[in-house]
Amino acid sequence: MLDYNQMDKSIHQLSQIIAKANRSYVPKEADDGHTNFYYDPLSNRILGRWIKVGNQSVLLALDLNRFEFQWLNNSLHLLSRISIDGKTSEEVESEIAQTLPKIGLGVVGVNKVGFRDALHFEIPKYSFTERPYSEFPPTSVKLWSDYRKYANEVCFSVLGYLQAKSEVRIWPHHFDTGIYADYNEDMNLGFGWAMADTIVDQPYFYFAAYEKGNHSIYSETLPRLTYGEWKVSTSWKGGVLPMDFIELLSKNKVITFVREVANVYLRA
Repeated sequence: MLDYNQMDKSIHQLSQIIAKANRSYVPKEADDGHTNFYYDPLSNRILGRWIKVGNQSVLLALDLNRFEFQWLNNSLHLLSRISIDGKTSEEVESEIAQTLPKIGLGVVGVNKVGFRDALHFEIPKYSFTERPYSEFPPTSVKLWSDYRKYANEVCFSVLGYLQAKSEVRIWPHHFDTGIYADYNEDMNLGFGWAMADTIVDQPYFYFAAYEKGNHSIYSETLPRLTYGEWKVSTSWKGGVLPMDFIELLSKNKVITFVREVANVYLRA
């Protein structure tokens, strides 16, 4: 778990550069969805949003195998690459900023915000933030990739189970792979895979219902879950399934967790 947590933190920090590109050059969305990204297991890359440049589109990607950032066009052709090894996040960001004219982007984007301007949210100040990166060990990369691929698969399965519409994306602030759906007149539903935080001290699946109006879902008589538990506080409410329960080769516990929590929400 220590290897996974360290990878989570390192990639979380690096991915803020993609969030900055999205924030500056992708038309703004009310829910901040223009800043998020997708983990693509086929290429083992974290992909930003498409950015319109003339008659084509480009995106900024973090390639975990090559340990570099890449600018790709809409044919997934490599336009530019920026190595990470031996550099700090600040140095990598500076080099990417220097590639903007070559890509056809200005210093200030469509949202009137510069690429290098501070983001509108903060993430934890990690101890390694100002230190140069060294290439990630292949075993650590595989471990992280396996869990994030699994998270994608489970998110898509939950959408199918609920027959709900949503993108499966990684959100730059909390770095969770998640879905969010306006489900019915009573609630919105959110499900995903989160990094260790103040809610759970290890990575975990969460399943939350966000009540609309006076509709009440959470109560003091929530049924006990076979796997996982309820977390109900003034800041967040929902079911959680910690990493200790996860078996990458079997979804049985996750399926049980999803069905039990969904039954509570949909019958409330």
